[in-house]
Amino acid sequence: MAARHREDDQGTDRDTYSDRDYSDRDHSDRRFGQAGDDDDFDSRELPDERYHEGRGGRRTDADDDRSRVAVIYYSATGSIYTMAQAAAAGAADAGSAVRLRRVRETAGPEAVAANPRWSTHFRSTEGVAIAELADVAWADAIVFGTPSRFGNVAAQLKAFIDTLGPLWGRGELIDKVFAGFTSSATLHGGQESTLLALYQSVHHFGGIVVAPGYADPVQFDNGNPYGASHTSDNGRIPPGEVELAAARFTGYRVATIAAALRLGLDRLG
Repeated sequence: MAARHREDDQGTDRDTYSDRDYSDRDHSDRRFGQAGDDDDFDSRELPDERYHEGRGGRRTDADDDRSRVAVIYYSATGSIYTMAQAAAAGAADAGSAVRLRRVRETAGPEAVAANPRWSTHFRSTEGVAIAELADVAWADAIVFGTPSRFGNVAAQLKAFIDTLGPLWGRGELIDKVFAGFTSSATLHGGQESTLLALYQSVHHFGGIVVAPGYADPVQFDNGNPYGASHTSDNGRIPPGEVELAAARFTGYRVATIAAALRLGLDRLG
């Protein structure tokens, strides 16, 4: 999906990724995880990418000029998974190579089985590849997705982030681009605090937070400048057009900025 050109209220031209009317947007290329779709953004369908190690995330493969985006998420009942697919699609729209990865489920099987939505989603996404350190090292940009847990990052995603110490110690997280998206059971429900807590780790990494802000009209409708967010009513309400458009824009913006940053760093040597 190419960026769209529109005129703002002050009569000046600006490029926007989406427009205000989501009802007629063409999502036929990615249907964001609807049951039975064959073209879902699944890790099994993403390109076989080569891993190149480099301090501070600087790439050594000069012949591949695409930026690389890893969308790494935890989802219990499916809302974050659906948004992760949208974020991955947005990064692909920008021409990036994309990996979609889920983190390991750390809750006990009894807890998962006690919630039908949780257990159903767990079984339906077992084919999505598990996130590894190599996925983070490979990427120029990482988009994290997490449900809000008492206004904080879900323990499952935090457990993965806590394994990034070896990359941090070698300086391999420096200058990587990061963003996030979230979902909560209730309106507000800690969405902003969850994303701000997520970004605290990025500051320790020496990474660069690229939040969506209000850089596209969809953000005025979604309403959270820290990252795309959704209110699920305990998993009963799936992400709608606005939430998916916001997640897709997040992926697109991150991929675009990561590509520009990489180009600039390469020119500086």
